Amino acid sequence: YQVGIFKKAMSYKSRVRFSNGAQKDDRKPDIRGMAVMVLGVKGARALENDRTEQQDFVLIDSETFFAPDAKTVLELMKHMDAAKDPVEGLKKFGQSNFFTALRIIGALKPPPPSPLTLQYWSTVPYKLGDRAVKYTVKPAAGNGPKDAKPLSEDCLRAAMVEHLTKGKKAAVFYLYIIPQTDPVKMPVEDPTVQWQSDPVLVATIKIEPQTFDTPERMKECEEASFSPWHALADHRPLGGVNRARRAVYSASVKIRQP
Repeated sequence: YQVGIFKKAMSYKSRVRFSNGAQKDDRKPDIRGMAVMVLGVKGARALENDRTEQQDFVLIDSETFFAPDAKTVLELMKHMDAAKDPVEGLKKFGQSNFFTALRIIGALKPPPPSPLTLQYWSTVPYKLGDRAVKYTVKPAAGNGPKDAKPLSEDCLRAAMVEHLTKGKKAAVFYLYIIPQTDPVKMPVEDPTVQWQSDPVLVATIKIEPQTFDTPERMKECEEASFSPWHALADHRPLGGVNRARRAVYSASVKIRQP
């Protein structure tokens, strides 16, 4: 597994962004995300025109993706765009995609104690040398409270402030690869299938105590550009959903940063 960014023992500076999938109110059920931008990563890139020196890990708090392919995601987006509200759009989508709609509903979870206490997954596969892997990030035991306190619409940010700023404590995560050991039982092209293999620890992520919620830092966070295609060639994204993300993430950046 000593390939790409894991070829030899090194330390890198990184930026980490935690997010909700759709809700601005942290108290509402949603999918939570963790994106890690490793900086100063040199080497052949997955995309020839990528001039960044980033290795991005884009993760959510769901072990599998809700849709089997990009075509299904596009169908959902068309229903959501045409509907008056998300519930109506999901209902219409579910008429022809019942089990996918159920997976979406199942992925929406109430607020956790803190974004620092969740486990996150890539859900989709990536190249690692001559093999395919998925990624998961597990929190250390001391990352935050055990019980959720959803008192305000910014309760998740408040929990991070309590730990990193007021408590002056570091938050630690452990990055694992989930290797593909059977190409039939662990397919690359269907990310709704859970990969059953023993995770392998490859890195530690340490977030130092800090004040992160200043207007300047929040603006920087909002404007930061993460993409699974910000990657070394050795970690190239795999599968149809990732191929679609190549275009979608690029278009999204142009909308967010006109």
